[in-house]
Amino acid sequence: MTPVGIMMRQPAEGSAGQFVATLLPAGTGHIKVFPNVPTAAILTAADKTPPAVLPFLADSDETAARIRPVLELTGWQPWYAGDISRSAELEIGGPFNRIQGRWGRAAADPEQIEALDGPERRSA
Repeated sequence: MTPVGIMMRQPAEGSAGQFVATLLPAGTGHIKVFPNVPTAAILTAADKTPPAVLPFLADSDETAARIRPVLELTGWQPWYAGDISRSAELEIGGPFNRIQGRWGRAAADPEQIEALDGPERRSA
């Protein structure tokens, strides 16, 4: 993001999430969440019925299992979409960012996310 708007730029590592992973010490849990959600939708899409889905990525199934209870507090339904290698899909321009869900852009319900990406990945 810049003062004049969005500047599309892809890091050499493939995505912002993958780049951040290279900066973290070994063994540090790493998740990617919210980059696909427009700021205006973060509060307005929370606590809906059916729930708006919050896709997230994690460096491991163990990290995903640890973070899920925290993400549930947001009023969104956490949806484990896979590992950090998929970061670009959650970032601007990726399919999770482009989906036009029931609650607005990038705020889809479970049925819509499953149609986009298949069933949720299971964590440990």
